[in-house]
Amino acid sequence: MDAAEDLCRPPSLGLYCFGCCSSAFGSALSVEEGLDANTARYRRNVNEWTWLRDNSYGTTPAGLCNLVVRLGALGIGEGPNEIGCPLHKARHDGIERRGADCLPTYECGTRRSYVQWPAQTQRAFLEFLGTVVTDSATYSAHMDTGYWQRKFFAHLQECGEPLLPLIGPSDRR
Repeated sequence: MDAAEDLCRPPSLGLYCFGCCSSAFGSALSVEEGLDANTARYRRNVNEWTWLRDNSYGTTPAGLCNLVVRLGALGIGEGPNEIGCPLHKARHDGIERRGADCLPTYECGTRRSYVQWPAQTQRAFLEFLGTVVTDSATYSAHMDTGYWQRKFFAHLQECGEPLLPLIGPSDRR
């Protein structure tokens, strides 16, 4: 496991976080339905990114941004299960295509903390996540709230492991 893995898309876990693309998550079923509907809309308008940006404000009933799709199902993702925004600047040579309702510089507290941790702590966190998270929707729903980080440190305490160095605002949630 590479300690430098991006927590938003950790290859070792095969998960894709879209927690920053939601105001709140509904049930897992409603998130899946929202992803399916968004993907179908994108498929119908695949070459019309300006139309998508200008007509996709707001969220699905589950609270998911209307631009988050199953990139893998559309054949534009790195893997078959990839979930994300087709208008993200990473997909357009660094050019921002997302609309005004997106917060492109937003970074959740868990990620802000994670990037400051020593490699040992990062590896331990990724290993822990690999034992408790099975899907991207669950991963995403709890990443932005700091839930996985709190569970990780509680797990370390329960196992009698020393608490690894902590840095960052979300460590105190």
